[in-house]
Amino acid sequence: MPSRRIRVARYGAADVLQAEDGEAAAPKAGEVRIRQRAIGVNYIDVYLRRGWIPSMLAAGGTPGMEAAGTVIDLGEGVSGLRPGDRVAYLGPVPGAYSSVRSVPAEWVARLPAAVEDDVAAATLLKGITADYLLRDVGRVRPGARWLVHAAAGGVGLLLCAWARKLGARVVGTVSSDEKARIAREHGCEHVVVTREHRFADDVQRHFNGGADVIVDGLGEAAREENFNALAPCGHWISLGNATGALQPISPGWLLQKSATLSSPVAFAYTATHGALTERAQRVWDALADGTLKRPMIERYSLDAASQAHARLESRATMGSVVLVA
Repeated sequence: MPSRRIRVARYGAADVLQAEDGEAAAPKAGEVRIRQRAIGVNYIDVYLRRGWIPSMLAAGGTPGMEAAGTVIDLGEGVSGLRPGDRVAYLGPVPGAYSSVRSVPAEWVARLPAAVEDDVAAATLLKGITADYLLRDVGRVRPGARWLVHAAAGGVGLLLCAWARKLGARVVGTVSSDEKARIAREHGCEHVVVTREHRFADDVQRHFNGGADVIVDGLGEAAREENFNALAPCGHWISLGNATGALQPISPGWLLQKSATLSSPVAFAYTATHGALTERAQRVWDALADGTLKRPMIERYSLDAASQAHARLESRATMGSVVLVA
């Protein structure tokens, strides 16, 4: 079946993403072939394009971890789905930047009628990330002090709103006054505007002792500030490396604050179909009951993937970025 896809011609800047025509393989046993309508763009796609994780995507491959669309046909042994069903998926093997794709059925979750394809692509991975950060990693509790970087980004907006709903106090960092306004509307009680990653003193003052949990998508450039912003016995979650990979950290350094550091990955928390669908349902429910606002979405055509990446890396985006196939 014909398919349009985006290929990483070579590792590098956004302009290495090239569109080409090809064929989408028929579904194998246990797989579902999907006509993809909306594809989520995430920072891991940028890391793959740059060649930071070559074991995950070789040059010439297709990035993308999630998409939403309609089931075309099923491989042998697949039950619970049928052609025409609206679905979204999230999986550990890239390849989502395409108009048609076959994926394992265990990656797939059915979509409620109220959740449009672009909303699903904007919230599945990001919403599930917020879910496991709150429930499993940060173990949110009423009154806990959370610092969320990139608070006006796709994960940040969902995480701040959900954490606030669960009783946490949330401070965010952003790079502009407009982003600060959006972050406040999504649950931040205080926002630090900085493009130089200077925030520790402000966080210490506002929280009167630092943050119990830091969600860090910045990486190496913010290492010292994150440590200084931590409260005693605080937990530092390394979620991404927008400024460069976080260099090795000595346990002796963390010992000064009796602090802990973790680097969780979404796919470890969606390793079974049951775990995936349970977390996805919590995201859909949170959208339905208003805990999470409908996401802010910047939409680009599939062929404009390079523009979408350039925009994401420029730190100009607010909310989520989605490719429309």
